[in-house]
Amino acid sequence: MARRRAGSSSHDAGAKRSGNSGAAGPRHTTRAPSRAKGMPRSAISSARGKHPWLHLSGDALHALPWQRYRTTRGDSGVRAFALAADAIAVVFVNGSIYLYTDASAGRACITRMRDAALAGRGLSTLISRTVKARFAARLS
Repeated sequence: MARRRAGSSSHDAGAKRSGNSGAAGPRHTTRAPSRAKGMPRSAISSARGKHPWLHLSGDALHALPWQRYRTTRGDSGVRAFALAADAIAVVFVNGSIYLYTDASAGRACITRMRDAALAGRGLSTLISRTVKARFAARLS
């Protein structure tokens, strides 16, 4: 009996034998930002369309006022950040850029992130433990 190849259609012998129609649910590769307790669903969707940095790409994205994240230990997951009055954009060491706004993460979190970024201490930890997936957008 021949082995099934990965990615073979659901009409092969293995699918017929198990009685499975092969119609698995859709796989979602992107994740919507989670809401903070008490944060209305509309706050996340409205945050997506209002900030001027949300739709930046290419040269415009690189023209933001980026500052190198200066950590004393040198082992941070954050490479750089850019500050706005109501937002912070963060470049992680893997190259991904995330935008956090007052509307998506909350004013208190943005203030703490701004303070940590300027101090060069604790920004990556703050994001992973407190802010988590409450970003407004992934810019790249």
